[in-house]
Amino acid sequence: MTGSTEDGWDGIDEALTYSFDAGAAVNVILVTDEDRDSYNTLLTYAGVLASLQAKDALLNVAVNQSFTKASSPVALGMDSLGNAYVADGLGGYTKVLGYTTANSTPRRSTSTWPGQRALLPGT
Repeated sequence: MTGSTEDGWDGIDEALTYSFDAGAAVNVILVTDEDRDSYNTLLTYAGVLASLQAKDALLNVAVNQSFTKASSPVALGMDSLGNAYVADGLGGYTKVLGYTTANSTPRRSTSTWPGQRALLPGT
């Protein structure tokens, strides 16, 4: 099966329609190679964020994106506060500020990060 354009917010919204056991840790993981393709015009930033908060859900996003900083190694990822996580070579990582997205290949979109980050608390 192949895809073309999908709306990550719609996927998050759908996942949050399920019932979870009381006290369960709710962790929504969005895996995508695209920026947000908006097809459900009823979904808004405020609405999806409120749904995540109502379920006390943690949102993790795995995207086809590089995070870079001049003269520094590529980061493994970033959090909602702008902290980048860089491999330390010992199986761990170091938290570093000042990283940005990189558009190093045609398939990577610099709009991926802002489109996904918009739903993370503190942004």
